[in-house]
Amino acid sequence: MKKKKYLIGVLVCIIGLIIVIWGSYKIYQNMMADQAKTEEQKQEFIKSYQDFNEMVVNLNQQKNRFPPLFDDVYYTTLKDKSSEMIEILNNLQQIIHNMHTIGNELDLKCSKEWNDSLIRKNCESYKTNIAQAEEILKEYIKKYNHLIESYEEWRKENQEYPNISKFE
Repeated sequence: MKKKKYLIGVLVCIIGLIIVIWGSYKIYQNMMADQAKTEEQKQEFIKSYQDFNEMVVNLNQQKNRFPPLFDDVYYTTLKDKSSEMIEILNNLQQIIHNMHTIGNELDLKCSKEWNDSLIRKNCESYKTNIAQAEEILKEYIKKYNHLIESYEEWRKENQEYPNISKFE
């Protein structure tokens, strides 16, 4: 009888050990799957943020083309420069629209709590970049429209020059 109890005890210990090992293996599998999923999400975030950064670089290139157009601007030649100015303003609007589209993706991805400090920093900075881009566009539109207003005042006395529309 003692031997039977001993065998039952050993069998229970072996079964218990198997359950613990199997449970530990399952926990390990879940941790690895979670880690792989987190890494995949991280790579998706990085790709979206790289796309966003490309928009920022493109925005800066367009932005830097605008101020030099105001150098040596004369009312008599404004019509030629105004088409390029409007093209740049349209490009800036499109880039900002694209930044918002990517920003919406980043919003979803940033709603998750990230352990990676670089991702947390990027989550904080992209909204600032969009706000700064919008302010730059507003400033450029205001500057362009002010120039057109003064041109139209001058044009009242010099009607042989074409009408130039403000940027809307």
